[in-house]
Amino acid sequence: MSRMVYTFRIISHEEESFVRDFCIRTDQTFFDFHMAIQDELGYDKSQMASFFLANEEWEKEKEITLFEMSDDRSKEYLVMDKVRIGQAVTELKQKILYVFDFFSDRCFYAELIKKDKEDPSATYPVCVRAKGRVPIQIIMEDNNIDMFNSDEFEEFDGLNDDITFESIDDYEEF
Repeated sequence: MSRMVYTFRIISHEEESFVRDFCIRTDQTFFDFHMAIQDELGYDKSQMASFFLANEEWEKEKEITLFEMSDDRSKEYLVMDKVRIGQAVTELKQKILYVFDFFSDRCFYAELIKKDKEDPSATYPVCVRAKGRVPIQIIMEDNNIDMFNSDEFEEFDGLNDDITFESIDDYEEF
């Protein structure tokens, strides 16, 4: 029996020439898709990422996280390695956001552009179109305060120089 393959087009509002098309089987997971994107773009896989199912205006709706974010079993969390592509995406032109830089809330825009039958000789997921410059993965803002080297905190130097700690229990005294 032949399985279905979806083709997603991924674009970036930061790099106009950036386009990637990925083919992935509907029985593969969002984690498989995440890893394919990370591999293709040469990104650091240790960084946080999430998919969001989005509406027609690209507004975030349901999040699919890289790993379970809470121990609260009363809430349903969608986790990448447990959600199959075909479970969450069913319609052509369905939109997904892939947040790859949580600190700056940067993402790629992905849209289901094609449904096809699986090519038994192909390995999925696979990037079938790669065009344009890849945006950098993490943007560090220049205006962030370095709390440990900032002159703003000099006034606190020496405030408690006469205090010594012999164990963590001593900390409760303050």
